[in-house]
Amino acid sequence: MSLRSVVPAVFILYLTLCMTLASSPTCKLKMKKAIEDYGYYQDGDIIIGGIFTVNQNMDEFPPDTFPTVMFCNGPLLSNYKYFLDFRFAIEEVNKNPHLLPNVTLGYYVSDSCINANKAVKSAIQILSGPGATVPNYYCTGKENIAGFIGDLLSVTTLSIAQLLNVYGYTQISYGATDLLLSDRSIHPYLLHATHSDHVYFSAVIRLLKHFSWSWVGIVTSADESGVKESQTLSSFLHSQGICVEFTAKIVSLRAYNVDINSRNVLFINEKNKKIISSSSSNIILISGTVSYYMAAILLLPDYVLKTKTFILPPSWLTSHEIVQQCSQAFNCCLGFLHYMNTHIEYNGHREFLKNPYETGEMMQFLKNVHPSNYPDDKMLEDIWMTGFGCLTTNLYKNRAFEIFLKKRLHNCSGDEDIAEIPYSMVNIRPPVVYDALLAIAYALDAMLVSAGKEFHGKKMKSHKYRHKLNRYLKYIYSKNGSEKRLYYDEKGGMNIVYMIYNWVMIRKTFLKINQVGTFVPWESSEKQLYINTSLVTWKNEELPRSQCSENCPPGSRKIKNNKKPICCYDCVMCSEGEISNITDSENCIKCLLIEWSSNKRDRCLPRQEEFLAYSDSLAITLLTFALLFWTISVLILGIFVSNKNSPIVKANNKDLSFILLVSLSLCFICVFLFIGRPSDRTCKFRQIVFGIIFSISVSCILAKTITVYTAFKISRPGSPWRKLMGMKVSNSIVVLASAIEVIISIIWLYFSPPYLEQDTHSYQRRIIIQCNEGSQVAFFAILGYLFFLAAISFTVAYLARTLPDRFNEAKYITFSMLVFCSVWISMVPSYLSSKGKYMVAVEVFSILASSAGLLGFIFFPKCYIIFLKPEINKRSVMHRTVKL
Repeated sequence: MSLRSVVPAVFILYLTLCMTLASSPTCKLKMKKAIEDYGYYQDGDIIIGGIFTVNQNMDEFPPDTFPTVMFCNGPLLSNYKYFLDFRFAIEEVNKNPHLLPNVTLGYYVSDSCINANKAVKSAIQILSGPGATVPNYYCTGKENIAGFIGDLLSVTTLSIAQLLNVYGYTQISYGATDLLLSDRSIHPYLLHATHSDHVYFSAVIRLLKHFSWSWVGIVTSADESGVKESQTLSSFLHSQGICVEFTAKIVSLRAYNVDINSRNVLFINEKNKKIISSSSSNIILISGTVSYYMAAILLLPDYVLKTKTFILPPSWLTSHEIVQQCSQAFNCCLGFLHYMNTHIEYNGHREFLKNPYETGEMMQFLKNVHPSNYPDDKMLEDIWMTGFGCLTTNLYKNRAFEIFLKKRLHNCSGDEDIAEIPYSMVNIRPPVVYDALLAIAYALDAMLVSAGKEFHGKKMKSHKYRHKLNRYLKYIYSKNGSEKRLYYDEKGGMNIVYMIYNWVMIRKTFLKINQVGTFVPWESSEKQLYINTSLVTWKNEELPRSQCSENCPPGSRKIKNNKKPICCYDCVMCSEGEISNITDSENCIKCLLIEWSSNKRDRCLPRQEEFLAYSDSLAITLLTFALLFWTISVLILGIFVSNKNSPIVKANNKDLSFILLVSLSLCFICVFLFIGRPSDRTCKFRQIVFGIIFSISVSCILAKTITVYTAFKISRPGSPWRKLMGMKVSNSIVVLASAIEVIISIIWLYFSPPYLEQDTHSYQRRIIIQCNEGSQVAFFAILGYLFFLAAISFTVAYLARTLPDRFNEAKYITFSMLVFCSVWISMVPSYLSSKGKYMVAVEVFSILASSAGLLGFIFFPKCYIIFLKPEINKRSVMHRTVKL
């Protein structure tokens, strides 16, 4: 258990024991004495307690003995101004005739000296009133304390809260940020005028992510508050994928009084300086307790400082004299600070909240702050000693300050002005104490109005303000523009905005403060952070980079390296078909099916379409032969028409020859349906047209074959084959055989018609534009039926091959069918093993080759006789043996 929690617990145990006894002033509490308690009391109808951190150190003398005497030292003017804000706000309320009329506010204030023991001691003194410290007893007999304001730091605020919770006093901290403050079950009466660390850490994470900073360091104080804050901050950062390279815990030399310990502290801090200097992270987060010593540690060599950028919490920005005195270290740093609300609404009334540092009244009030005007103000006396080196009438105090300040004090003229103290007029901090006291005043005013009666004299002073104040504070609203929200949220924090500042060194010893952005906690995640990067001044005039690994360029993605922290990664190129078009991409984006990735994998390019185009050399070759054969078939048809009465044409049914020539010419022309970019229409009909035309051709050949065979059979007297001769039988064969092909085609079109398809899987950078046959069974059924007709024709022709020579057309039909079957049998494996335009070319070639084979073997011999052997083309000769 920490000292912070033990000390208040001991006090509470003692107080509880005293409460069980009669409330008697004989119950006294012995506490450590202090050289100076820094207590300030002003009587009033209602008393507001105040515990402020002005001195930055508290040492005990003599060390290593008991009892010891507490000695507060190291006053900061910026902290003292919180007390001045408090006193100025009291005067403002008392002068306001519309706020708490006929009621005077008083105060009892003490310094906590950044020490939990001293803070609890101050709280007990305020509860006991001026005079002797008596637990559970107010020495003046007027129990008129309404509430408390204080303290600045969490370590003292929480210690005070443990004590005040016992009595139910409302407490408003003006700077504490510990997460425990938000736990209303533990601290139901504790409010805070700032956000908790949770909100601040969220703001820091938003800022880091905005600038893509994922590799940071943390510098914190080595006290309990700093260690706890740094651990919580590290946890928050890790949960958001931001890595902490190091955590340097700066030990304050003031905390030690023994020489050997001093040497250890120097060794530890020198080691911390080396860690910071050698780190690769360029963004360093500051946390923990503010101190001159810690700021001095950050004064690293110039070559280190020009690459490091510090991010400061609100507690550091309000301690501007510390930051200013180490201006070289904090040049171009970023910091967060609270922003006050513009209006406050209570009990149906709306009041404008002014910033006291923007009014002439406050500036006049500060001008009157002088030891001669406040001779009993020991804190102001200490400020004069540290700021001007003035001697006091206390010789022991003079000697102690000379030791701690390490300089000689002197007699001052009395003409010194607080404005002459360096950085005394730098006022960027929000008037949180001023606002907190006004909130209490408004709540008290609403409380008295709701009571429905006037309080005077003893009735007013016996009124239990402490039991009602907390409830009335919950109903005070803040308004900023058109927005209205509770002044204190459900967790006790004030609804305020963070302002983001950039500190820029304009002279060697002075930092100019520029507002560059805001963080609004209650907005959506996309709107919470606003920062104008054009207003930010960076070291080396460029945005610092703070990442564990080099950026992954477009075309690659990040991959986790299990041997390094989570934000350290390696870069791998995106796979083919995937791209990344941003830096440090987590994942690659898959290109659309019609696209493919570039060689650098940084963009998707349209895939090249592949089909058997008219401009393709292969298509040109096939079309050339198609036109050539079509021309030949048309010429032969013309020859046959012109010689239709010749015996060679009339032999074996001239009408079948004409139909066959026409169908063969159409077969050559139908290849145009297979060439060019496919469409749904061409896909649907090209195989159908080809199948029907080819079926007509093969049916004609079958009819011719049957005609040749039956012609020989009927030449014998009394042959029954005579009944099978004639035009009707031949035509019936053609119609019937073709009709079956038509029926197969209709069934195909009805149930599973072909359609246009884009094949995106066969090739990476090309899309095959092709026709999907819909039903492979129907497609091969058409081809199978053609093969069946060809097989019958071949069989019949083969049987008729031994007939007399005058019927030798059977031999040519046999050879033509042999070619036809050979072509289509070899076509099937070639067709199935090909893709894209080559698959189409295989089918087109098969159509041309088989058609040309039919044309050549059946009609060229007859053309030969017509042109070269006209003497044979006679009826008398045709009945004799013909030898070609």
